[in-house]
Amino acid sequence: MKYFLKSFFGVLALSMFLSLVVFGPAHAQNMLNEFAGKAGYPTDASQTVENNAHKIINVALSLSGLLFLGMGIYAGMRWLTAMGNEENVTKAKDALEAAAIGMVIISLSYAITNQVFKLVPVSAPVTPPPAVVTSSGACKTNSDCSGSTPACSVNNKCVAF
Repeated sequence: MKYFLKSFFGVLALSMFLSLVVFGPAHAQNMLNEFAGKAGYPTDASQTVENNAHKIINVALSLSGLLFLGMGIYAGMRWLTAMGNEENVTKAKDALEAAAIGMVIISLSYAITNQVFKLVPVSAPVTPPPAVVTSSGACKTNSDCSGSTPACSVNNKCVAF
């Protein structure tokens, strides 16, 4: 039971730390852009969903790669300190093999996601067409205007979209 609680709290602490590392900068950047926009400063237009997803995936794969690298170092140290005990050598070899397979999988995942993000075009923001003033007459409601898509603007002018 004691081992379970230690491992549970260890995993909980690690996940909280990783969530701060992965999602903290993105949240801070969004807040910074919001405040900069309110203050009248230009914000970075390259902060799209696709770019943020690419960054998050790259960070997650990089952290996973570091995890498997640490696992490989641990397995190597375990093999070195086995002192001829065949059971410990076998466990170390198995852990080293698992770490190598994990590194290969993470490396392939990293390469594939980078290629996918290079090949998939980034969508441009959709802007509505500009409104065209249909008449210079004043209006109070949409029924005062005529045309294919009439609308009364905030300025009390008839516009069509």
